[in-house]
Amino acid sequence: MAVSIYCPFQIILINLFLTVILRLKMLRANIESMRDFDTLDVNKFIRIYVKEHIDIMRNCRFLNDTMKYAMLLEFLITSGELSMFIFIVIMTSSPNSKMFSGACIVNLLVKILILCWHADQIREESIGIADAVYELPWLEYDKSDVTSLQIIMMRSQKPLTLTIGPFGTMTLELAVKIFKATYTYVTFMQNVYGKLD
Repeated sequence: MAVSIYCPFQIILINLFLTVILRLKMLRANIESMRDFDTLDVNKFIRIYVKEHIDIMRNCRFLNDTMKYAMLLEFLITSGELSMFIFIVIMTSSPNSKMFSGACIVNLLVKILILCWHADQIREESIGIADAVYELPWLEYDKSDVTSLQIIMMRSQKPLTLTIGPFGTMTLELAVKIFKATYTYVTFMQNVYGKLD
């Protein structure tokens, strides 16, 4: 029962991440293609892209506010499961238990890496918007267009991030920290279990 609820949650979560990533990539590609536009058309497109950038930022903030505590719970449970399965691999002598636990460990590691990688992609793509705007031929545009582009660049300087509750942003560095914490849990359980024998 839990798997039938949990898998769709993961799929929906990754799809939400991918939606933000793809919207950022499309905005970046559209901004980069403005180099080929006639200067008369640029004004109209800049206004569209400013609105799109604001909408993407708003949606990413809403996604973060909605999911940050669910992500905190997700990462706490996953790191606990990961440490338990590693502990089972270390302490058991049954090959079947080791193989099953090993498969679960790989599954949990991949799950953590996928979530952190997608969140890191959102951060990287949001910074890439500023790079795309910087590469435009500024001298050919009107002053109002230049001001709008500068506003997009200023907004893009602060990357869009997804957080895990109040504990920090989801990045690949966070995945490494989770793996280190898991190692600490396993060592602690091994010490406690060793004292019980």
